Parts: sequence; C-alpha cells; structure tokens
Amino acid sequence: MTQKKILVVVFLLFVQIGFAQKTMIDSLFDNFKSFIWSNTISQAKKDLDKTGKPIMPELIKMLNNKGFVKLVNTEYLMYPGSKEVQWTHGYFIYYDIDWLSIRAGWLLEELTFMDFGYCTKNYYDYGEMMRNHNDPFSSKKVWELKWEKKQTKEQVIKNRPILADKVKQWWTANGDKWNRIDAMKEALQSNDEFRIGMVCEFLRRGECEELTKDVYVWEIRPLVEKLVKSPNTRIKLTAKTWLNNDWRLNEE
Repeated sequence: MTQKKILVVVFLLFVQIGFAQKTMIDSLFDNFKSFIWSNTISQAKKDLDKTGKPIMPELIKMLNNKGFVKLVNTEYLMYPGSKEVQWTHGYFIYYDIDWLSIRAGWLLEELTFMDFGYCTKNYYDYGEMMRNHNDPFSSKKVWELKWEKKQTKEQVIKNRPILADKVKQWWTANGDKWNRIDAMKEALQSNDEFRIGMVCEFLRRGECEELTKDVYVWEIRPLVEKLVKSPNTRIKLTAKTWLNNDWRLNEE
C-alpha cells in the first residue's frame, strides 16, 4: 500500500471515530433531556461527565434551552422540583433540573468545578427532617421539602441568558487550555466552599481518564491535605471527611 493510500485510510478512520463519538454524545444528550430520572437522566449525566471536554460545545448551547421537563421516577430524589421525600433513602441535587437550562448548568458546574450561579443555595429544612428521622416514636414516612431560595419561573427566564453569556465568556477565554485536572486543582486552591465541595464529591463518585492513581497521589491529594489546616471550618470538615474515606489511595 502506498503512503498516499495509508494516509487516506488513516484519515477515514479518524472521520469514522469522530462521527461515532458525535453520535454517542448526541444520544447521551437526548437521554439527558428526558423526563425519566432513574437510569435515563441519571445515567446520561454520569456518562456525559465522564466524556469531559468534547461535550462542552453542546452543553453550553443547552444553557439557552427554554424547555421545562418535569421529572418522573423521583421518589428518592431530593431537588427543588420535589415537594416530599422518603427520608430512608435519597439523593440530593441542589439544582432545579426540571428546567433544561439549569440541568445543563448542573452538569457544567460539576464538570468544571466552577460556580456560575445555577445552584440553589440554602436548600431545605434539614433540621426538621432529622428530628423526625431520629424520633423513635415517629411513624412519619414522608417528609416535606422546603426549598427556601428556589427561583421563580420569572427569575429563571430572566437569569437564563445572563448566566449563559457568563459561561460563554469564560469558555472563550479558557476553553483552549482547559482540562479537568487543572480545573480540579484550581478549585481546591480557591478557598471556595462550594467548589471544594464539588471536587470532594467528584473524588467520591466520579471518573475521568486523566485522574490516574499517580495524578491523584502526587497532584490532587496533597491539595486536599492542605485544606485540613484551613481556617474555614466547613472546608476543613469537607477535607477531613474525604481523607478519612479515601478509597482512591488504595485503588489498583
């Protein structure tokens, strides 16, 4: 086979690989925009997060999506769109992900470890839930969720283009050089509770090819260890909690 033919074959292989990846990403985004939480949105989010940088253009485009898709199969999901929960099991998401733009913001912030303003902060009456849960005489099986700072429909509509433009400007300035490991290190050195919390949550649950054992041991864990001396009590506790449950150190 001549050199020219070899180059043509290599080129066609790259085209096929690129097309297959685009098809896979499109399919994941279709599932991510679904109304079915269990095993559809939840799994698509994990797979998109794992894919990393290649999803960013489509994800940023989704920030302007005006859709509102009410979730189903959310019995054990606690998020601003849910009004009650069975406390014995549950998973908290502090984003109003019935809105597709905020659903994109949820994935974007957890992917980049940035705080662009999509998260609902000051979430629910946790104290009341815990009192009921710890009361041996309580027969209550379902608890009401009180999302004190949930955005109104009007606020979501008003903020959507503002936040999307903020992300676009950030990506224009940083996209070429951005990678997941540097983003993680930047967040751990930010002294920002929210961003540090996202990194520690990712270390507990997430996966990406770049986070090898060597990268974790020599570049990431030392930054978490430094946070144990932080004057910020919440940051210190977050770091200690992760380090006390560090399964990655013994990962094969």
